[in-house]
Amino acid sequence: MTRTQLTLIACLAVAGLLWWTHDDGVHADRERAREAFLPALAEEVNDAAEITVTGPNDAVELQRVDGVWRVASKSGYPARFEPVRDLLIDLARLSDAEPRTARPDRHGDLQVAAEGEGTGTRVEVRSDGGDVLADVWVGKSQWSPSEAVYLRREGEDQVWLCGGSLRPQAGARTWLDMQLVALPAAKVQRVVISGDLELVLERDADGDPRPVGGVPEGRELEPADPFTPLFGQAARINFDDVTRADGEHTVGEPLRRVRFEAGDGGAVVLELWRGGDGGGPWARLHAEASEAPPAPVGPQPESDGGAATTELVVTAAQAESWNEAWEPWAFQLPAWKAEALLATWEDWLAEPAAADEVESDGATDNS
Repeated sequence: MTRTQLTLIACLAVAGLLWWTHDDGVHADRERAREAFLPALAEEVNDAAEITVTGPNDAVELQRVDGVWRVASKSGYPARFEPVRDLLIDLARLSDAEPRTARPDRHGDLQVAAEGEGTGTRVEVRSDGGDVLADVWVGKSQWSPSEAVYLRREGEDQVWLCGGSLRPQAGARTWLDMQLVALPAAKVQRVVISGDLELVLERDADGDPRPVGGVPEGRELEPADPFTPLFGQAARINFDDVTRADGEHTVGEPLRRVRFEAGDGGAVVLELWRGGDGGGPWARLHAEASEAPPAPVGPQPESDGGAATTELVVTAAQAESWNEAWEPWAFQLPAWKAEALLATWEDWLAEPAAADEVESDGATDNS
């Protein structure tokens, strides 16, 4: 294998785009690139450093910074690599272009118009040096007899039908991993709330969450087990929006801290600020590693004589990785999570009995 071939394979592998190289050599690869609908991108796909996807109602800009793809419109939060890779591969693989209409009045019908009804999705790809590798309007897809998509290069009237699959998304959510952590609810043994409310909740012998110290005098819980939804919040902590931690949403002391503790000491801590405009609370997160295997709860199966092993809920490596990923950021949680995370005693307790009802009960007892 030649030095050129080895270099090409290495570059593709590093970028996660090892799809173009085959046994017939680099010359054939370059021939394929010239036959591609977007030859500059096909030949220099590993040089892609900026992607802009603009739809009729939304737009997203992705930038590769120090080898990591980031969502520019979300303060540079890391993007999921898979959709970036798939988009670049799908664009570079577009081929077998067949000319269709060149009439601008037909662009809307094929959803490749630049504006108005039938506006397409524009995809721009640039290199680190600013060279345009692709600038194309993506329109309708065709599924039979084979997958194909209508395309129009920016600045041209000619529409092409190209073999391939391409469904670029302009919404930022497509490019973000919205889940932050998943701590199984059954592993959460204790929840500690501080700030606007001071409360410790622990699981009892039956595994049900109960307030340490009981409920306020003269009050009853309603429903009988109102804390289970709170314990379940750690099972899926995801976000709707993200920004830098030093932004306006997390100024000053947090309204509340909620600490989810596992039986082995591992913990995930949420610091919460109220969100505005009806949005969910803003949060900063921190993880603490487990200290020891959790003590077994409930009946245990008989030992087969082998060494007992218990997996830590939050390993030291996992806590370090989470904290490194979370520390620079503030996350807006879904609005519905506020119902559990910011609940108060008034949300968990039955309405107090009216004074006349209490007096009536007393009179009945004395008769």
